[in-house]
Amino acid sequence: MEMQIQQIKMSEIHMDEEFNSRGVIAPIDVADLVRDIEKRGLIMPVTVAPYPPEMVAKTGKKYRLVAGYRRSTSCRVLGWTSIPAIIRADMVDEAEARLFNLSENVQRKELNILQEAVALAKLKALGVSRQDVAEKLGMSQGWVQMRFMLLDLPVEVQREVAAGLFTHAQIRELYTVFNQEGKESCFEAARLLKEAKSRGRKITVDPNKKKPSSKRHRTRSEIFEMMAMIQTSLGNGLFTRCLAWAAGEISDADLYGDLKERATRDNKVFTPPEGVVI
Repeated sequence: MEMQIQQIKMSEIHMDEEFNSRGVIAPIDVADLVRDIEKRGLIMPVTVAPYPPEMVAKTGKKYRLVAGYRRSTSCRVLGWTSIPAIIRADMVDEAEARLFNLSENVQRKELNILQEAVALAKLKALGVSRQDVAEKLGMSQGWVQMRFMLLDLPVEVQREVAAGLFTHAQIRELYTVFNQEGKESCFEAARLLKEAKSRGRKITVDPNKKKPSSKRHRTRSEIFEMMAMIQTSLGNGLFTRCLAWAAGEISDADLYGDLKERATRDNKVFTPPEGVVI
């Protein structure tokens, strides 16, 4: 389909912030782009779709801005009264327009995962299937599923995910905790994950991965989680030193030295294995 670029008056374009995947864009958010456009001009035109008569009457605008919200905001800051635009007369379907808007933002990597999830929810409400969304965005089914998992989490946790505090694997774990153990357990799991991150450690909070009654070899992350819990409750001691040895953080000789020191303190005798000097 041939598309023509035309100069359109800014006053004729409706910048619908509810429609835009990025939501509200404040002038301060586009300061760098403003300087770039001022210096080099607008390299890529925005995309608009003509409004049907009922929407023209409702909004007082002839077009809806479909893609280019940051560019349009920047040009408004610069005082432009018109802007180069591609008019998509074929884009009359609401779902198609939203998919186009989301696709551009995803390709430019301008959205956080929560913004992507909210945009997907709006498409779902319009009857677009997950499979169609994945195909039209060029993403996997798992990419789509992850974002719907996020929307099922408590709002407070969603905000922390949007801030980049959790990995995709951790979002799945939090989703499992929330479904199996409820909201408060999800909050506690999120707290544990944040504390572990601040200490540079990796832990798991998925209840399916660490049942208290199971007997098995533990991962390093599980050992470190247990060490952190013991340190918080009882402080450092022989318990945590044994766990550190099991995780490979200290040597045999280091642990034998700790055992000998504890035995001496308790008026007992500790004899290390033959040939070991401590």
